[in-house]
Amino acid sequence: MCGLMILLALWFVLPPLFARAEDGKSDEMRAANVLVYQDQCRELEADLGNGLIAEPEYQKEKQELERRLLADTETAKRASSASAATSPATRKVAYAVTAAIPIVAMAFYLARGIQGA
Repeated sequence: MCGLMILLALWFVLPPLFARAEDGKSDEMRAANVLVYQDQCRELEADLGNGLIAEPEYQKEKQELERRLLADTETAKRASSASAATSPATRKVAYAVTAAIPIVAMAFYLARGIQGA
């Protein structure tokens, strides 16, 4: 019975520990950033069309937007690489928890058994 309880506890504890970093969120954030930059580019084109800025300033601002977009996507790639790099540390914690749960459970049952006798 004790072994079954330990397996049940491990069944609830281990999957979140072994789960990969949330790559979907980084993809969603990257897509949201691209949409923001596209919107800024449209505003810039509208300003050029309305005569609020001149062609040289438009080109300069557009290049700056492109540089920021590239920097943001590179930062997002590095962040996802960093989360993959921290995965071994997370695995070590998961292994430690996997080992600790049965040990603590057995120690608890032994202590309670000795007290009850």
